[in-house]
Formats: sequence, C-alpha cells, structure tokens
Amino acid sequence: MVHLCSCVTAKVEVITVKIISRDSWGAKPNKTKFSKLGEVKGLVIHWSAYPIAIGNQAEMDQLKQIQRLHQVDRGWNDIAYNFLVGDTGQIYEGRGWGNRSAAQGGNSRQEINYNNKHYVAVCWLGGSKPTDKPSNKALKSVKWLHEQVGGELKPHSSFKQTACPGDAWRQWILDVQAIDDINKWVKDTPNTASPDMINPQSFQKKLDVIIAKLENIENKLKLGKLIQ
Repeated sequence: MVHLCSCVTAKVEVITVKIISRDSWGAKPNKTKFSKLGEVKGLVIHWSAYPIAIGNQAEMDQLKQIQRLHQVDRGWNDIAYNFLVGDTGQIYEGRGWGNRSAAQGGNSRQEINYNNKHYVAVCWLGGSKPTDKPSNKALKSVKWLHEQVGGELKPHSSFKQTACPGDAWRQWILDVQAIDDINKWVKDTPNTASPDMINPQSFQKKLDVIIAKLENIENKLKLGKLIQ
C-alpha cells in the first residue's frame, strides 16, 4: 500500500496547511485495495458528528474512532473520507488522492456510485451539535484543498437528506460560491478604458451588473437559510 510522505506542507495566506499521512496518525490498513476515482467533479464537505476535536492529539484520536466505526461497526473497507480536517488547520490523509470515497451517499445505488466515484470527500472533525462552527484555520485549509481538487464545492446535504455538514459550513460554501462568481465576472469583463477615460454610461452599466450580482448573492444566502 502506498502512503504519502510523513508531512506535506503548502502555504495558505499566513498559515501552513499540513497533510498528515495515514502512518503518522496511526491508521489501520485498508482491508482491500481502493477503487480509483473517475473524472473529479469537485469537493464535498462533511462533518464527523463527534464533538469538536481540540488540539492535535484529540484530532488523531477522533480519526481512529471514525476509522473503527467505519471498518468494524459498519464493516466497510476503510475510513470513508479522502481527507479529514481539524480546527488546528491540519489536514489528515484518509483514503487520499486518487482513491474513491465511500461518503457521499445518494437516493439510489446508481447515484451513490456516481457521487463517490467523481467527488472527493473531506470531513471536518466536529458537528455533534447543530450550532458547531469550524475555526478559521479549518476553513482556510478546506479552501486550499478545494483549490487543489478543483470543480464544484458542495455540502454533503446536496446529495441526500442530512444535516451534515451543518449550517455554518453550508453558509460558508454559499459565500465562497458567491465570491467566486464575482471574481469570475470581473476577470471575464473586458476593461480597455484607461482610468482617465472612463465612459460614464459604460461605468453605470458595469455598476448595474455588480448590483445585480450582489442581489443574487443575497437571494442565494436567504434561500440557503430557508432550505436548511
């Protein structure tokens, strides 16, 4: 079985994201060889539904607890997620890069197979209470992971009826999507005029589009709260 190196680091703003290998956190071996991911469509966020792990040791203890639940109690091949993240900002290797998860779920066997084959799963180590919120470090680490994975950013509840990953994560996903929409629009909008030659009518049109975008963001946030 191939493992990642003991610790891989990458800079995200002012924090250091660490991917801690299975060997380093004390994972049991998977029972059988992992199936491979297909074309990756995006990243799905989950929560563990355990109390928020406080500190490195508590995070690793919870990883082992989740693995026991999945391997022993549920009889699965291994821990269901590709990666897990704690409030320290550390990312832990679950099934890792390129391997199919067993976490997404769906409304039919066909949907379950598709969702696990095409989406990477990351699990936050918390969520025993509906009001639990991830730390800023956890948010930044998941944002970094999404940048590596690419594609869509989705909550577990987009695939099946579940409270996972909680209101705080769903709101954050909506915020990220809204900001990405604005950034994409700004990038794709041509701006050939120099600062000294701004056409008032052209400027007003751009301003109207920005206002419309912001109103759309506000509607998305309101809708997100309603469907939660």
